[in-house]
Amino acid sequence: MPIFDKLRVIGRFERLPECLLAEIADHQSDTFREVTANEIEGLIKQEKDKLTIHQQKAFKMSREEDLSYRDIADDMGVSVNRVNYLICCALKSIRLNLTKYGV
Repeated sequence: MPIFDKLRVIGRFERLPECLLAEIADHQSDTFREVTANEIEGLIKQEKDKLTIHQQKAFKMSREEDLSYRDIADDMGVSVNRVNYLICCALKSIRLNLTKYGV
């Protein structure tokens, strides 16, 4: 076997651990992102549960059911301004409480 072929083989084996480590690091970072996303979703759910009943309802209709403020106001029997206020308060509360966790 010519010397250059031997050097290529040795070079491949020397780079193999580096490649494996890089692949493992990528997998770990993906797993970390997944866990972090799940934790953040859990924290948001906890904070949504702390909202008043009216804030929860308005927030759910706005964000999960994708209804307009007018539709939410009609359904809840309140003004559009009241819906705006409820959602603003809900978002402010969630945002404020999530900053305690560094999110």
